Amino acid sequence: MPRDFVRAVQYLIGSTLLLGIAWYGASDTTDFKSQVYWVVLGIVGTALLSFGAQMFVLDGLREIRRRRLVVMTHLDAALSPREAPADELKATQEQAVASTLMTHYHRRSCALVRGKVLSIVESPATHLEAGRIACGVCAP
Repeated sequence: MPRDFVRAVQYLIGSTLLLGIAWYGASDTTDFKSQVYWVVLGIVGTALLSFGAQMFVLDGLREIRRRRLVVMTHLDAALSPREAPADELKATQEQAVASTLMTHYHRRSCALVRGKVLSIVESPATHLEAGRIACGVCAP
């Protein structure tokens, strides 16, 4: 059983006992001055209940934050760019990409071509001969 749940139940039981004792003590008399002490005990019980609930929520948020950090660490490792072999890296650096409808050519890593179907992979000189101009964002 999780530690934060056990602690929340302990606060709940403690505050319920205090509220019960306060109710029983205040119901035993009709004297206002003696009832005030029991009301104060009831207020302490309510404060204890509120504190226990806040601690339960804070523990839950702390656990969510911890789990999010673990997930984001694994996600970052899974999505980080991998090193390409040297010959493949050289080939992709020399090539530029475009499609038949594009007027500009781009690097493969350019944000402007993400998600687009690229059909032409050639050198920048070939793109210039076809009438395309270099992208101003990635500057291939």
